Amino acid sequence: MPIPSVLIVGAGLAGLAAALELEWRGYRVTIFEARDRAGGRVWTLRDGFGRMHAEAGGELIDEEQKEIRKLAANLHLRESRVLRGGFSHYRTGHDGRRRIRSASPGWRQTQLALESWIHAYRLNGEEWDGPVAEGIASHSVTGWLDEIDAPMDVRGTARVMRGFFVTEPEELSLLTYVELFADGKDPADRTVYRLCGGNDRLVQKIAERLRAPVRLRHIVRRILQSKHGVRMTVEDWRGRRSEVRGDYVLVTAPAPIAAEIEFAPALPDAHATRFHDFATDARPRLCCNLTGIPGAGPGNRALAQQIWR
Repeated sequence: MPIPSVLIVGAGLAGLAAALELEWRGYRVTIFEARDRAGGRVWTLRDGFGRMHAEAGGELIDEEQKEIRKLAANLHLRESRVLRGGFSHYRTGHDGRRRIRSASPGWRQTQLALESWIHAYRLNGEEWDGPVAEGIASHSVTGWLDEIDAPMDVRGTARVMRGFFVTEPEELSLLTYVELFADGKDPADRTVYRLCGGNDRLVQKIAERLRAPVRLRHIVRRILQSKHGVRMTVEDWRGRRSEVRGDYVLVTAPAPIAAEIEFAPALPDAHATRFHDFATDARPRLCCNLTGIPGAGPGNRALAQQIWR
């Protein structure tokens, strides 16, 4: 019986982790990555730092991110706890001076300002669909700040959160903001980690375990699905195009990149619209849904409402 094959678009952490899981379940996997390196948002810089390094991409691992921590532990990577005093930021305060300030006061004030929205969100079962969620999502964070004439600490918190959401407050849906603050946790009390030696060691370890080739500098241009499987048109760094066949395809690339791929038959309008509505500088966190690949698990519930406006 032939071994089923899966073509994976994107060699970020999602694509690599999916490849590792699929190989463990007996599938033949090939990974295509447009960049000249694997890792996606996990990007550790080493040149020019001597024996030190800097994280230019995904930096912090939250205590509650159990899956990624379990993956790192299975690959024998050690964690190092950081920010033991909690999050802080450099900004102007009520005294008019710019200095490093604890994030806690602004966080608590933001939770209080969002209290009515958080209450409605909880009454709605913390769901991302229905009229309540749609009503919250119809506001941007900036629009909400202006509506309540937010004080300095609340506005300062919103500016700092640009680094967390990787987008501007005017582009971010209030629903995403409400979900974050609804858990009631103070950032000063959060436990976060980095991986010893650099977060890119996770990428390196996964790549070492894979039997699958990672074809760097290969851009996926078209995905054609039929009852016989999938055919994928790929362009290499020389501009040469070729066609690759497989039984399944898993697209783990960020939405703005996936939006540039031609799908045949075309994606449903709702999916295509969401791809194209994402800001080009946004980096959404996506759930990989493996439903439809036999033996690959039940899949995750897709995040299917407005994240960016």
